[in-house]
Amino acid sequence: MEQHAPRKQSMSRGKKIGLVVGGLFVLFLLLDALNHQLSNTTISSNTASITQTTASAPAKPSPAEQRQATIDKYAPLYCKNHPNLRMSNNFFTDNQGWPLFNGTRAWTAAECEAIIGKLYDTGSNDEHLQTLANGKYAIGMTLHELIYAVGVPTDWHTTHISASSQQQLVYGDPLYNATYIYLENGVITSVQN
Repeated sequence: MEQHAPRKQSMSRGKKIGLVVGGLFVLFLLLDALNHQLSNTTISSNTASITQTTASAPAKPSPAEQRQATIDKYAPLYCKNHPNLRMSNNFFTDNQGWPLFNGTRAWTAAECEAIIGKLYDTGSNDEHLQTLANGKYAIGMTLHELIYAVGVPTDWHTTHISASSQQQLVYGDPLYNATYIYLENGVITSVQN
């Protein structure tokens, strides 16, 4: 008797194609699920990163907020250190809304705020505002900063040479140790005691 090896059942070509297509479909579903999971993780991680960045970076104040913060910082100090300032309505010909009065007196709180605000608007920096709020002046300060720091001078002289304007402001009695402050084009260049 002859023994034959068991015969393999052959699969039809249609069944083979069906299995391959089914396997590809399952593979496609697995890849899609994996891709979806990865994209959710990325979005979550990016959202956390954006939230963390926003929370850690303080909002930059607007120009109006910066101006008001400067006024709030220096106006009270300015009022405190200027109880008897000598001013004159006639000193500035370009008044342009600067607070002024004739004589010697203290500024009101509203006037102090207006002065610091006006100086801020014309470009006064923190160092100059701190100096003038303390009733002092420094080389590099403007004429307006000087006048609002120590008041109007007892005497002044202006000279115009070419396109340059030079001023000598005298504080005190020239016979008894006056201070001479020299400006060129509206900026303090030197001081002589």
